[in-house]
Amino acid sequence: MDPNETLKRLRAIVRDIQADRDDPAGYNATTTREDEAADLVQALDAWLCSGGFLPDAWRTKRRLHVK
Repeated sequence: MDPNETLKRLRAIVRDIQADRDDPAGYNATTTREDEAADLVQALDAWLCSGGFLPDAWRTKRRLHVK
């Protein structure tokens, strides 16, 4: 998995979901969970991009392999 490509795709999907929400013809009332997920992904992305800390589950201790 390429995390950079994954993030790129997630951002595109979030934009599409939010664009559909703004278009009454494309909006479906049953997409509430998708809307919430899009909002949360966008908020987490903004948080991390602005220097926010990682969620606890994403933190690992990494060793530097210095030769």
